[in-house]
Amino acid sequence: MLAIANNISQYDNSIRVNRAYSSNIENNIQSKPTNQNNIDSSKNRSRNQNKDTVEINGRRLTRKQLAILLELKKRDQQVRQHEMAHLIAGGQYVRGGPNYIYEVGPDGKRYAVGGDVSIDTSPERDPHATLRKMLTVERAALAPANPSAQDRAVAAKASQEAAKAEMEIIEMQQNFYHKRGLARYQLSNFNFSNTVGNFLNIFV
Repeated sequence: MLAIANNISQYDNSIRVNRAYSSNIENNIQSKPTNQNNIDSSKNRSRNQNKDTVEINGRRLTRKQLAILLELKKRDQQVRQHEMAHLIAGGQYVRGGPNYIYEVGPDGKRYAVGGDVSIDTSPERDPHATLRKMLTVERAALAPANPSAQDRAVAAKASQEAAKAEMEIIEMQQNFYHKRGLARYQLSNFNFSNTVGNFLNIFV
């Protein structure tokens, strides 16, 4: 019978269609592990990235950025300690500061990478005052643990000024004792009896 044959033929076509559909499903199923592998590899990359970065103040920093940040923090502490040593040792002769030069770190914060303290190095009118001042300036310049080239230059200049002040003080002392010695010599050779006699003769 053709009808049956036609039915068998339709059934056969249905089987072929179903097989094709099943084949598509199998292909999709086989392709799913590939997609899963992509997801897994993406997660692994993300995990690796997280291992290679660290979050600071809401920012993810690489190892290189973290090293830069740690160096900036160390530098900031050193600079502040350095300038504070100048400030404390300079005392009354400090005229300003500390002033800082800043650099923005990978975390967005500012860190001091340089600085200065202003100090008065001008000589005083009195050599004694100049000597006291220059000795203080020299101590202030060399107060930090690691004085800079500029610090050493200031200390050397203050030392020279202190030496000049010392020479002035020595000269003043020599002049003083010279005059005092001359006065004593003149007083020792002064004939008091003759002077009194002459004085009395004036009124006799």
